Amino acid sequence: MEKITKANSSKFNKELKKFILNELKGTEIDNTINECFDFHRFEVDTIVGKMTIAIEGEQGYVYSVFCRFENVGEAKFKFPCNSYTGKYNLHFSPIPIKEAIEVAKEHLKICKG
Repeated sequence: MEKITKANSSKFNKELKKFILNELKGTEIDNTINECFDFHRFEVDTIVGKMTIAIEGEQGYVYSVFCRFENVGEAKFKFPCNSYTGKYNLHFSPIPIKEAIEVAKEHLKICKG
């Protein structure tokens, strides 16, 4: 499996950030969790409450979007998230960049309601 190029990684992150902020009306939150990790973090209101979204600064071998629902009790009945932690992570392996962006947007739109 080939590593995702920096250009595609940058495009994926830029498109999702714009989508989260403009379409989902999300807010950017503190991105300084740990100096070792480069993440862009957001918070979005969904049909089951708040969801945190984190996108790696540089994608590796798969496109990933890390999500976690705050209200696990409700989320676990509406989404295929972890029923204990509320994690709802999206991973897309070698697919074209355009498709990865569209699939990620669709998953996030469903959460928004």
